[in-house]
Amino acid sequence: MRVDPREIQLKDGIAVMIEDYYNGTYGWNTIVPWPGRCQLIIELVHSSEAVVDLISQRATLVNLNRGFRGIFDNDDVECDINLSDPDSTTCDYSQKSRGITWYCNKPQNITSCPERVPTYKIMKKDKTVLGDQPLFKTGVNWQTEISNSGAMFYAQGTTEDFPRSSFKCNLRTASIRSKHKMSSHRPTGYFHEGRWVSLLCDNHIIPLMRECLKHKSVYVIGDSTIRQWYYSLQTQLRLRDTGLYDNKCWSMPRDGINLQDDIRIHYRAHGNPLHSSGPPESRPYIVDTLQTINGTRPTAVVFNIGSHFLPYDPSVFIQRLTGIRNAAVMLHKRYPSVQFFVKGATRFRSTAVGPLSDWLYLRTDRILRGFFNDLQYVRHLDTWEMTSTPQTNIHASEDYIEKFILLFLSYYC
Repeated sequence: MRVDPREIQLKDGIAVMIEDYYNGTYGWNTIVPWPGRCQLIIELVHSSEAVVDLISQRATLVNLNRGFRGIFDNDDVECDINLSDPDSTTCDYSQKSRGITWYCNKPQNITSCPERVPTYKIMKKDKTVLGDQPLFKTGVNWQTEISNSGAMFYAQGTTEDFPRSSFKCNLRTASIRSKHKMSSHRPTGYFHEGRWVSLLCDNHIIPLMRECLKHKSVYVIGDSTIRQWYYSLQTQLRLRDTGLYDNKCWSMPRDGINLQDDIRIHYRAHGNPLHSSGPPESRPYIVDTLQTINGTRPTAVVFNIGSHFLPYDPSVFIQRLTGIRNAAVMLHKRYPSVQFFVKGATRFRSTAVGPLSDWLYLRTDRILRGFFNDLQYVRHLDTWEMTSTPQTNIHASEDYIEKFILLFLSYYC
């Protein structure tokens, strides 16, 4: 279910946690932070039968969405975490101790498996990604408003009554925010006049970006949603880009530098499974990137991972996170001053670009949030709540990207 109370004129809103009473009824409780006319939207995202279908399909460990083809000279073969039709000889590129599982069928024109796959291309499969179609009918039992949704109500008060936190945003309050229990029905923030207002700390006072990041390095690591951070920072900080360029491969490494303020921003992808065609340098594993970081200068690492793992059982995702967690612990031991931030998932209405269920994104977000919960130096950026109301696309607009970056800066600076 999704509950969305919003202010009529400004389309501001607040994320709501819903409690399942396990008897066919649900409840929710939230503050309404803006005075005036409001509207209550209540939506059925999935039936329980649909959720069971999503879980059972992903338990097969077979990617139903995209196919990976490894290109070896003039031959291309299937590659994946678990091959749907493995040949008699399989090339094993797994690194189990580092949380990495990956196989390719052996090309017929070679005698032994190459050390690495020269390049990849992505093939879209014909199989459905939303299970049993009768359970996924838009406007019937999938992403449809329930009866009486849209009811109007009036919230009393003035702008002076807006709830705010008295705690200053810093690395300590970021840790507190990360430990915010998912079972809690208290939201972590809300939108007012297009601005995110944190309820865990006062995020209104943010120093100038260039002053904050002067003489610092920031690594943004992950899929295309974190790559957007790099391009936004490149524009705002007027970075000179020195990365490799390939207009057919979005995941190539990017490196930007502002010589005047000695600011360095780096983008790296997160490795297979990654829905991007390209050479090996376009898909480094996060554990490899973390091992290369030199933390002798002030450094922040912001990473995200999850959306490219949605077609698989969560055990695959947990295995990968285990390797990343171990690499983060080792980096912290080498350079205790390095600061880590985990960007949460982005909630969006399913589209042709990202047709997978946002329930799967929610599951991924909760796993990601809880996995680093006991590491005090790893903070969670709750982009799920920020994109729950109002909703956005899987690739959020520049306005949203700037809000995400401001949230990060409010803690880091």
